[in-house]
Amino acid sequence: MTPIGHGPTRRDWSRLPAAAFHLALAGLVLALGMILVWNPILGAHDFWAHAGVGRWITENGRVPDRSLFLWTADEPWVYHSWLTQLLFYNLTRISTPETLARVVLGFTTFFALTPFVLAWWVWGLRARFTCVMALPFVVALDAIGHRFQPRPELFTAFFLSLLLVYLTRRADPPGPDRPTRSTRRRIVEAGVVLGLFSIWANLHGAVVIGVQVFFVTAVGDFLQNRRDGHWKFPAVLAILAPIAVCVNPYGPTYWLALRPVGSYRFSTIVEWFPVWRNPDQPEAVIIAAVLLPALATLAWVLNPERRWAQLGWLVMFATMYVLARRNIWPFAIVCLMMLAANARSLDLESIWSRLSRMINRRAKSLPPPAFLRWALRVFVMLWLLLHAWPVFADFRPWTKYTPTRLEKGIVRFVGEQQLEGRVFNDYENSSYFQWRFAGRPSLYIDLLNAYPDQVGTDYLEIAQCTDHGLVLLDEQRIGFVILTTNRGPWLSLGKLADYLDASPGWARVYMGGDGVVWVRRTTEYEHVWRAFNGSVQKTRFRTLERWGDEGAMIWPAAPGQDP
Repeated sequence: MTPIGHGPTRRDWSRLPAAAFHLALAGLVLALGMILVWNPILGAHDFWAHAGVGRWITENGRVPDRSLFLWTADEPWVYHSWLTQLLFYNLTRISTPETLARVVLGFTTFFALTPFVLAWWVWGLRARFTCVMALPFVVALDAIGHRFQPRPELFTAFFLSLLLVYLTRRADPPGPDRPTRSTRRRIVEAGVVLGLFSIWANLHGAVVIGVQVFFVTAVGDFLQNRRDGHWKFPAVLAILAPIAVCVNPYGPTYWLALRPVGSYRFSTIVEWFPVWRNPDQPEAVIIAAVLLPALATLAWVLNPERRWAQLGWLVMFATMYVLARRNIWPFAIVCLMMLAANARSLDLESIWSRLSRMINRRAKSLPPPAFLRWALRVFVMLWLLLHAWPVFADFRPWTKYTPTRLEKGIVRFVGEQQLEGRVFNDYENSSYFQWRFAGRPSLYIDLLNAYPDQVGTDYLEIAQCTDHGLVLLDEQRIGFVILTTNRGPWLSLGKLADYLDASPGWARVYMGGDGVVWVRRTTEYEHVWRAFNGSVQKTRFRTLERWGDEGAMIWPAAPGQDP
């Protein structure tokens, strides 16, 4: 500490350039993360459907226990993310249509990037800040940046990181700054942890992985040193945490929310696919899935004070990722936390000293030369700038980040024409329709998946225009069809669209860049099909589907591509 009345010493001043460099490096990594979050909230994003449920909770003064906004299902359902849904709806209430995207994305930024900040902090507690520590963080951001969306999963990433920091710090041996815990302090500590589990349970159903982390920690500590009793506290929490989870509007029946995970409809959702199933994963995900656990394992092996529980975490989350690719996010968080907890073993000066002694055992242990330090720092900074430049260059903060085209197109048309009855809608953009229609009209299917497997199989039959699907189209008395064009790599609906265009029993009544609407030629919809008879363009839906990416309203399409 510098005495009062005296300026910094020469040695203090010499550290300022390095400190400024590490601050700039951390700021650049954080900026990269923020820009990865700052993406359009498209109609296909879960946020809108969850906000719609939150609005229903607010209007009805209770948490729902059955399927909402679907005419195909009226099932008992556990809305395990009801508190998140309430929060999302209130984000729409505290903002205007013009500021909504900024409010939601700011909220998302905080919860998506807090795990990275916590891992960086733990690293700083364990070892010196070095330029190379930024590399695994950038690899992790590249891999999971596409999952940085306003959805309940945000809270699992947030609470999981808090849990891992707590268990990592708790594993430190007692010392002058970490006195032995008294019984009273243990009770208070347990109460706080279990209280956080209760909150987590009402925000996202993946709270179950927190219970598993406690169990793995207890087993690892028991196998490592059963005599010191260190394992008993996490073992008790592993028993009490499931009870804390039951503090929710559904009580113990909350656990029924886990049943759909093994259902047929979840097996058709790409993010729940195992890693060996097509489609292939992005290259950045594969790199992270290999490099991050390899670095974490290396750091753990080289640390003489390693904790076996941490290896158990790595194995557990690696298995979860292999079985369901959506788990790359918690897997990456665990890898970073494990790296941070064992960072001292990868300290560059320690590695330099080891190499020096291997080359010349009689040589004194000296730090690396200053020019080598700065050469490495400049190289890492240049690499990071070049790596992040495409992301920075594509950043368009002045554009509109909500589904304007859907709002001004299909949503407006359905409202103006007062279309009611049974609708067949596509799965991908059902979220925004859930939010805007609020059950009028009720949808066929939605992103919340609160329906039996039969609804999913019937949907695929109709969407693929099979013989049975065409029978269902009539048997289920579907009155109008809405197909949107922002489909990405998903199943094409061109075959169904071609059938509707060719069928004399159906009339195309709306076409835009956002999609197409057809109605049956019945008296119920006569006021619509007569009004638009022959006036709607006949551009094939397959063409619209190819060029109709909703992102084109933000990133301009090439000339001639805009339908």
